[in-house]
Amino acid sequence: MKIQMKPSHTGILMVLVALIVSACSTTERTATQSPIMIAEQGSFAVGGSTIQSKGEFDPIELSTDGQTLHGDHAYVFYQVPVDKRSYPLVMWHGFGQFSKTWESTPDGREGYQNIFLRKGYGVYLIDQPRRGNAGKGTQPGTYTPIPDETKVV
Repeated sequence: MKIQMKPSHTGILMVLVALIVSACSTTERTATQSPIMIAEQGSFAVGGSTIQSKGEFDPIELSTDGQTLHGDHAYVFYQVPVDKRSYPLVMWHGFGQFSKTWESTPDGREGYQNIFLRKGYGVYLIDQPRRGNAGKGTQPGTYTPIPDETKVV
């Protein structure tokens, strides 16, 4: 019995094979790169607000009384390489994304964060308020999930 493939299926199969081969070779190349030497790294929050519930906090009888909530802040993760350049780069994600956007590519290659660290730039990755590591807000709101990501055909 001979299996006959439609031309569109053949094209899809060829693209998948090319992607798999590309991903394998990319992973190997990344693994052989020299380590990135980091002189300093850390994180901090910027702005935001705090709300506190009424009452007095009791560490024995836990409740919401006297508890606080910090939110509506931006979160920044940074790394500064050894032998840094004069000015760092600030990477701020776009709509619907968070700092992960800059860390790597979907196929496992290094993202802009490491590319620029290797070139000697300090890198600051920002999460906007209510996204990623800055996910808490102090105001009630609703979120309507909408499948709006671009589909690659």
